[in-house]
Amino acid sequence: MAKAKILIVEDEAIIASVIAGALKKFDYEVIDILNSGEAAVAEALEKKPDLILMDIRLQGAVDGIAAAEQILEHLDIPIIYLTAYADEPTLERAKKTKPYGYIPKPFQEIELKTTIEMALYKHGFEMRLKESEARFRSLFENSQDVIYISDKSGSLLEINPAGLKLFGYERNELLGSQPDRLYADPRDRKIFFTQIKSKKSLKEYELKLKNKKGDIIQGMETANAMVDKDGKISGIQGIIRDVTEKKKREETLTLLQTAIHSSSESVLITDRQGVIVYTNPAFEILTGYNSVEALGRNINFLKSEKISDEATRQMWEIIASGRSWAGEFINQRQDGSQYHQRSIISPVFDDKGAISHYVSIASDFTKEKRLEEQLIQAAKLDSLGRLASGIAHDFNNYLTIINGYSEMLLYENESNSNSDRLRLMLQAGMNASKLVAKILGFSRHQAAAPTVLDVNRTIKDLERMVRRLLGEGIELQLELHADAGRMLIDSAQIEQVLINLVLNARDAMPAGGRLTLESLPMRVDEALAAEHPGLSAGDHTAIRVRDSGTGMTPQVLARVFEPFYTTKPKGEGTGLGLASVFGIVSQNHGAVWAESEAGQGSTFIIILPRISETSTQEPAPGAERRFDGRSVLLVEDEQDIRELMREILESMGLAVQMAADGKQALKIAEEMKRIDLLFCDVVLPGISGVEVATRVRKLHPGAAVIFTSGHSEGYLKRAGLELPKVHFVEKPSSRASIMEKIGEVLG
Repeated sequence: MAKAKILIVEDEAIIASVIAGALKKFDYEVIDILNSGEAAVAEALEKKPDLILMDIRLQGAVDGIAAAEQILEHLDIPIIYLTAYADEPTLERAKKTKPYGYIPKPFQEIELKTTIEMALYKHGFEMRLKESEARFRSLFENSQDVIYISDKSGSLLEINPAGLKLFGYERNELLGSQPDRLYADPRDRKIFFTQIKSKKSLKEYELKLKNKKGDIIQGMETANAMVDKDGKISGIQGIIRDVTEKKKREETLTLLQTAIHSSSESVLITDRQGVIVYTNPAFEILTGYNSVEALGRNINFLKSEKISDEATRQMWEIIASGRSWAGEFINQRQDGSQYHQRSIISPVFDDKGAISHYVSIASDFTKEKRLEEQLIQAAKLDSLGRLASGIAHDFNNYLTIINGYSEMLLYENESNSNSDRLRLMLQAGMNASKLVAKILGFSRHQAAAPTVLDVNRTIKDLERMVRRLLGEGIELQLELHADAGRMLIDSAQIEQVLINLVLNARDAMPAGGRLTLESLPMRVDEALAAEHPGLSAGDHTAIRVRDSGTGMTPQVLARVFEPFYTTKPKGEGTGLGLASVFGIVSQNHGAVWAESEAGQGSTFIIILPRISETSTQEPAPGAERRFDGRSVLLVEDEQDIRELMREILESMGLAVQMAADGKQALKIAEEMKRIDLLFCDVVLPGISGVEVATRVRKLHPGAAVIFTSGHSEGYLKRAGLELPKVHFVEKPSSRASIMEKIGEVLG
């Protein structure tokens, strides 16, 4: 240790010399020997000794006590007085300077050493205590946490500036008072006080406090009970940390974690290299991989062969530049199946602004993609159907002439040798009409006459025909549910649908197999209805056509209802069979889809609205009828058809007046005395057939009206004709059908 530096202030030189010698003997350093108070003050301020031996009585204006007073005003130096004698007033003066001891003259060396050692020790202890107090005071004053001291009853004795700021009170408002008003619930304060008395110490104790304004403060307190020598609590000292913002952040983080955990969207976080570091439960639902299986793996393991390397490169280029990327993937699940994924991938930045991670939010839009493909296919069908409808109109006009005259010739030459040829000619025309109906069927433009049909009866009626079509190598099985219900559809249409599906199934089982026709009731919910455009939620009747054939690959399954798409060899398939099935079912507000896997057979599901009405019975063929004495105004713009219809109508005994357009028809109607029947084409040059009928009925209120057209139902609706509300004969129609309709309207 360094030698203690001592200043001797003694006006008697011999005594000063003796003291100096003793100090050197005790290994102290004497920095100077002075004999006046003025010199002592100057020397002490300059050299700052560790201790001063000061004679009380010094010559001059400044004695030892006065010198000590001046020194202590500037420095904290222990002073020991040297004195031979002193009166009481002098001693009282000396006491005020708080000396560290008195050494009477004469003195013993051991007494000198002991007094000096005790003074140095006491001063050192006091200095350390002051430093400790200074550090505590600095901590107390500058702490960001609340520091307080209370007495044993809990009354506040001290609180630091942080506490005053947090609670919004002045010091005099809090000191000496009970802290109940600082608690959101005063009962919490009593609980805390009970626990601190019991446990003597509490660590990170959560409190709900409030400030002067009434704002709630979340506090975290660490407190200790101060105990006296008897072991009794004399007070409490504590530190309170304001964790309100921390709690809010924790709550926000918890909410965010809960939201991500509960989200139906897949959330995935990777590092900068694409290694997965986090997945939420929706990721497992989407991909089939749980978090344990995914963590630590590169995101590329989900990539399917359908994602090009170029697309992947572009995605990484965008996100690595700090921008977000949005797009679609075709990824692969754990079971090997593929799914369409729509993703938004964004970079995550650290506090230095560098990219640290990437976060991906993804959703499975496989169903939406399938729906989009269905809508595209429906749009194709609609466009193609409009084209087919226009062609079919002209073709129907030709067929009307061919079939009409063939039927007339057969009617007039029933027993003639050429009757067989006429029947073949008529049959060919009728077959051509069915081909047009098929084209209009897949395009959803076919005019139909829907009736209420029992689904089980319909299937049973077709059973014999189906068995004949299947042949001997294929087993037919019917599974008909007793409550399958009824449907509203043209009988010819449902027959066409089922026959097409049966033929398709037969071709898929070249080596034989089993075909099952199943009927069942079905409840369509909103989710299923959303997957199939045009389908509504509610009770439906369903038909399943299941075969044990070769099945279909996903690529074929995706295009199975596409017009003119076929997997059959050239010349063996038109590609219209399943397209017409799709069109007819859609036209009747239903839905049809296929389920199949290669080598596992196929199932086609048809859903049609369930009808509560009883089934409609097929009318018996009518006998030949005559309408002699009845007049008809025939309006037809095609001359050949007009002449044909005149002959057909006159063959039934009707008196016929003809018009080539609406203007001519109205002029004739004004001249005729009576019109029993208006037989009018819907689409006419100039005035439409609907307008002609309206104006003719004003001239002849008793006239019945039959409309005719070769156009599709959709076209006729746009022309203002509502088929369910009028009598209608489509082109081409047989003479018997026309006669039946006239008999219906004329009675």
